[in-house]
Amino acid sequence: MARQKPADQVETLKRKQAELAAKLKEASAKARAHEQEIHWRKCELLGSLALWDMEARPKGALATALRALMQTQFTKAADRALFDLPPLPKPEAASAATDAPAASGARKAPVDAASDKG
Repeated sequence: MARQKPADQVETLKRKQAELAAKLKEASAKARAHEQEIHWRKCELLGSLALWDMEARPKGALATALRALMQTQFTKAADRALFDLPPLPKPEAASAATDAPAASGARKAPVDAASDKG
């Protein structure tokens, strides 16, 4: 078999590079999907455990801490309604309350499940 001409060799290597790039992209996507699947399974398990504990021991330390977190972190009316939390005050009245955590350097936890899925 004769050796390839340098120009043909370049084209062959470019084609192989493109094939490898496609395989790498596919493998990376599969790895991300797998990690996301693991993340959501952890969320399901931990959420189930937390709900069970809140129902079994409504005055327990975990239930009390979770209610306090939900009160401050759940901002969507539908999310608050799921846990029988009162609606948040109107933005004018709440502006002083929402400025305080930012000034103190406190960081708000992500609670919007839709934003975590993408």
